[in-house]
Amino acid sequence: MMSQVVRVAHTGCALDFSTTIGRMTDIDTRYQVQQRKSGTGGDLPVFARVMQSKEGVFEGVSFIRNKDKASVMTLAQAQQVVDWASNKPLASQYVTTIICKGQ
Repeated sequence: MMSQVVRVAHTGCALDFSTTIGRMTDIDTRYQVQQRKSGTGGDLPVFARVMQSKEGVFEGVSFIRNKDKASVMTLAQAQQVVDWASNKPLASQYVTTIICKGQ
């Protein structure tokens, strides 16, 4: 069985502590998925670019080096990318992380 490390990094997200509503709401809902080879600190990360059909149905992911061209998605979509990536044969060799767009 393959193991997959998934981390959700929220340190750079802006949070709104609203006193009128009485609950905490997350303003920044823009996320990207980053992947690094585990065990090596020197490799540059790659970022997920989501492939969708014309109807908007999720078809898969391509990992690219350019962060600016990577897909920006909601947290649910980012989790779908992580789930897809974890089912790949070499998934145990990579650390997949969901990050806020601003990080």
